Amino acid sequence: MKLNVKCSQHIATLIEAEPNDCFYNAVMAMVEFPQALYVQGYIVTNSFRPIEHGWIEIADEIIDPTYPFLLTTLKKPSYFAAEKFTIHELNA
Repeated sequence: MKLNVKCSQHIATLIEAEPNDCFYNAVMAMVEFPQALYVQGYIVTNSFRPIEHGWIEIADEIIDPTYPFLLTTLKKPSYFAAEKFTIHELNA
């Protein structure tokens, strides 16, 4: 799966994403795009240290509304999903 940078930046603006709040940003993105999957997992940084992270997936693409805030510290983070949920499963 590949990160869609342009869409990530667009959604971040649309939902007024906040730095250091990836899980909340991903949930807010789900409200705008209910067909997406909410994903909890890890990103691996330049230091190869995994960091817990949240994002959404739409049509086999990673959409990360927190990505614009990561640009200052990361170059092409690697994403590893642990769990995926539909909007209905999040509301349960």
